[in-house]
Amino acid sequence: MAHTDLLRIGAAAVLSSAAGAHSQMTWFVDADAPPGGDGLAWATAFDELQPAMELALPGDEIWVAEGVYVPSVIDPIAGEDQPYFLMPDGVALLGGFRGDETAADQRDPETYESVISGDLLGNDLDMPVTGGIASSQEMEDLFVSLGDNTGTLLFVDRTGPGTRLDGLVFQDAFTDRGDPGFSPADRNGVFVMGSILDISNCVFRENRSAPGAALFVISCEGSQLDFDFASQHPCGEVTFGLPSAVVIEDTDFVDNIDNFGQGASGVIGASAIISDSLFLVENSNFEFSRSAAFSDDVLFAQVAVGQPGLWITGNSEGIVSGTRFIRCSPAIQNRGTPASNGIAALGVGVGRGPNDYATADIIGCEFISNLAAPFGVVRFWGGGGSIANSVFLGNRSYEYSSLTQGGAASVVVGALDTRSPDIATVIIRQNLFVGNTRLSQDPDYDLDRALPIISSFARLTRAYYNTFVDNDTGDSGIPTIQLSRNESFESGTLGADSMTLDPLFVRPPSDGGDGWGDDPFTPDIDEGLNDDLGDLRLLAGSPAIDRGATIDFVSIGLVGDFDGNERNVDDPGIADGVEGSEDLGAYEFQGVTCLPDVNRDGQVTPADFSAWITAFNDTSPLADQNRDGAVTPADFSAWIMNFNMGC
Repeated sequence: MAHTDLLRIGAAAVLSSAAGAHSQMTWFVDADAPPGGDGLAWATAFDELQPAMELALPGDEIWVAEGVYVPSVIDPIAGEDQPYFLMPDGVALLGGFRGDETAADQRDPETYESVISGDLLGNDLDMPVTGGIASSQEMEDLFVSLGDNTGTLLFVDRTGPGTRLDGLVFQDAFTDRGDPGFSPADRNGVFVMGSILDISNCVFRENRSAPGAALFVISCEGSQLDFDFASQHPCGEVTFGLPSAVVIEDTDFVDNIDNFGQGASGVIGASAIISDSLFLVENSNFEFSRSAAFSDDVLFAQVAVGQPGLWITGNSEGIVSGTRFIRCSPAIQNRGTPASNGIAALGVGVGRGPNDYATADIIGCEFISNLAAPFGVVRFWGGGGSIANSVFLGNRSYEYSSLTQGGAASVVVGALDTRSPDIATVIIRQNLFVGNTRLSQDPDYDLDRALPIISSFARLTRAYYNTFVDNDTGDSGIPTIQLSRNESFESGTLGADSMTLDPLFVRPPSDGGDGWGDDPFTPDIDEGLNDDLGDLRLLAGSPAIDRGATIDFVSIGLVGDFDGNERNVDDPGIADGVEGSEDLGAYEFQGVTCLPDVNRDGQVTPADFSAWITAFNDTSPLADQNRDGAVTPADFSAWIMNFNMGC
């Protein structure tokens, strides 16, 4: 049974929320409809969303036409005084309708946006930032315009199976708090508690808030909830401690800012937080997620811990698959230094500390042009899991001080101060690390002291079948993988069966010659505009083809690669890799390789010998005819054998 089905069924059993007998109804909402409609057809649609949310029963659907919808009902919880929509149990809330459809599959959410907005007065100013710096007056004007915004757009409270958000845009949630935390007053965007929920084809954008700017998922009694909320909320003794089970598919998180507040500091934030819950995040995107706080005329003030992508904490368990994290960045002060003592896992942060046992399997994802400061694009901090078949391209670790301890451009496992070195158990296999580096503006910083691409302080970390190409770790003595306390591999090795050959992408990525992403020290220029992410699919003959071990994707409900193609596809033109027929990276090669056709003209001729000589001199992976992950004289004999065998 697929992982997604197990997640939903298991959570349903826990929550015991079954819909009663009810004839399914469809409720119609259209912002352009005249007032006074009954919601029973497009011709008599409600002109606001609230009436449909109040009338819908389990099994019903709410069809929402193009338009902007703002909450209007205040339902105080623990002193909260802002309006929000309350999600009805077992109801599918569907957006993207033009307003005359007769079937849900006729809608087009990209063309006809159904927006749930926190801008109650419709007066928000654009973010007054030119290259990352704003004046005090501009910031003051921005905060004045945001003053009417609500912090929570939608509250999903103990809903059961069938509860679904599909084809909707959630934007403009705003909270300005000097010391944000995890109480109800600090929740933002969509807040999910003790619920089963499917989120599909949605967009979360321009939400600015405390932790969980766009989405906050938590159990009925989570490790992050304060006592007052837990004691006052009507979870009661019967349902106390219920987990959430959330599936997020084909959803974009774009330009959300966590820790957004005047003077905010010392908190953990993210675009999306999943705590004490079951989850599946699949085929989604996190783009331009940032941590930012404002103090006086400083645009990005100090934020002690920022994880602006996805943060998984508590006793959460699940999978992140086929998801892209691009150009996420932590708090950077306008004077050119990142948040002091910053700990950022810009793509995915797993765990929070020594008592956090969150686990996440990160499979087939892409992490591109993220700026980490300084502890990794992916950080397992007390939690555990795996990273497999993913691509880390052009990420930078921002080392802002010669006193910085630890860190990496891509992956960090375990705490740096021995608080949780024996908790995290992480497998890192079959990934491609290309063009990752470090960045520093500190004149006293010793670049030769730069840090590994994978850095582990845990006892149980395994790294194998990975490929490392053009990564900058500083001095030649700096290892690519540093497994400081690992029992199997010595510090400084590449790990079992890792290699350094070019993976031969269909179109190699390029940073345009000015480094990946936007340089925070040149506020008036965005160097990321000329980045070419390339085409990260594999060419025939790539050394990444058929090199990895086999992962049973079907058993966990993940049957495709980043394109949705089948995994574990054998390339009959080459011998299998070390253990199986699975390719490294996010894409599975679907064709057939002819190894002796080095010049790739579609024929095996003596001209391929000259091509092999050129490839050998260039240390090209096309010269690796024996598929051992290295270019050596032994490959000449292998080419002769392959030539005689033909294709």
